[in-house]
Amino acid sequence: KQSAAYGFWATQFPKVRIAILDEITQELELHFNQALANIGLLDWYAKIGSTKQLKSDKEKAELTITLLHKNHERSIVSLSGAESQRIGVASAIGVSNLIKDKLGIDWDLQMWDEPSLRLSEEALSSILEFFENVSATQQIIIADPRVQSSRACFGNIVNITKDVLGNSSY
Repeated sequence: KQSAAYGFWATQFPKVRIAILDEITQELELHFNQALANIGLLDWYAKIGSTKQLKSDKEKAELTITLLHKNHERSIVSLSGAESQRIGVASAIGVSNLIKDKLGIDWDLQMWDEPSLRLSEEALSSILEFFENVSATQQIIIADPRVQSSRACFGNIVNITKDVLGNSSY
C-alpha cells in the first residue's frame, strides 16, 4: 500500500499541482487584463502561465508573465516609470479581484498609497476615472497629494496633514 501511495505522489502529484496552477493563472490573467482595460490601458495585454518550457523539453512549474503592448512583447525592465506604475496598479487590482473571487468574499474598501506616482495627466485621469467608478460601491482611501487637485469626482474628502513635530490634523 505504501509503495502505491508513494508512486502516486511521485508521479501524479506534479501533474495535479500544474493543473491547479494552470487554473489559477488563467483566472489571474483574466482579472489582470480586465484591470488593464479598466484603468485605460486598452492596448496592453498580459499572458500569464504556470509552466516554463526547459531546453530538455520538460516543463517546470513557474509563474511566467509576458506583457504585450500593441501586440509587441515588452520587458518589465524596459517600462517607463509611468508605465511601470500603471502596470503595478493593474496587477494589484487583478490579484485583489482573484483573491476575492477565490474566497467568495467582497470587501468594500480599497486603500492606495500614491497610485499617481510618475503618471502623466492623461494616465492620472484614467486612474481617477477608475476610482470614481469603483467609489460608487466601495470606500476608497487614497494617500496621494496629486489627487487633491482632482477631488471633484469623490464625495467625501478628508485631508490629513502632519506638522514638523509629526502631529496629524484633518
